[in-house]
Amino acid sequence: MFIKKCIIFALALSAYTTCSAFWGSSNRRTIMLSPAGDAQNPGRALFDSFERGVARQLAEALKKRLENELNIRVVLTHEAGESVTQEQKATFANRLKVDLYLALSVIPGDRLTLSSLYYKTANMPLQPSSKLSLYPSTQAYLFNAQKTSNWASLFSKQSVTSLLYNRALGAPIKSLEGILAPAFDVEMTITALGDVYSYLEPLSAALKEMLHEQ
Repeated sequence: MFIKKCIIFALALSAYTTCSAFWGSSNRRTIMLSPAGDAQNPGRALFDSFERGVARQLAEALKKRLENELNIRVVLTHEAGESVTQEQKATFANRLKVDLYLALSVIPGDRLTLSSLYYKTANMPLQPSSKLSLYPSTQAYLFNAQKTSNWASLFSKQSVTSLLYNRALGAPIKSLEGILAPAFDVEMTITALGDVYSYLEPLSAALKEMLHEQ
C-alpha cells in the first residue's frame, strides 16, 4: 500500500512539475473546494442538520461568488451523494494542477470563529524536481511549503469584526494529505445554521489576496 501511494504521488508530481511553466502562463487560476463529509460520512451533527449539508451549501455559495467576481475556475472535490477518499481527492487536485486547495469544516459553538490549518510535519524541506521520484504522500505539502506558510496568516487578517480569528496552525492533517498545491483546512464555528454565510466575505477576501500574490 505504501509503495502504491508513493507511485501515485510520483506520477502526480511529475505531471505537476512538467506542466508548471505552461500552467503558470495562464491568467485563469483554479481553486478546489473540499466540503466536509460525503455520502457515507455525514460529519458532525449541527443543530437539526449535519456538517455534510452545511459545508456543501457554503462551498457552492463560495464557488458562485468567486467565479462571479474573479476570472477563476472553482471545482468541488465531489458531488452531493458521492463517496470519495482523501487519496482520490488528492489525485484529482494534483492532476488538475490546482493553484489552491481549501477544505471546509463546520463545527457548532457559542461564537463565530475562523481557524485555519495547514499540513506540516517535522520532515526536511523537499527540493522539487522535474524527474520522476518516489515520495510518500505525506511529503506532498513540502512542494509548496513556503508559499503555504506565507499565505497562512491571510485568513486571520480579514476585517469582518463579528468573527474571532485564530492564528493559523500547522499539523499533519488527514484532510490535506497528498495535496501538492498550497492547501488549508478552514474550520468555522456556527451558533445557528444561517451563520455559515457569515464566512463568505472573509474567505473570499483571503482567497483573492492569495491569488493576487501568486
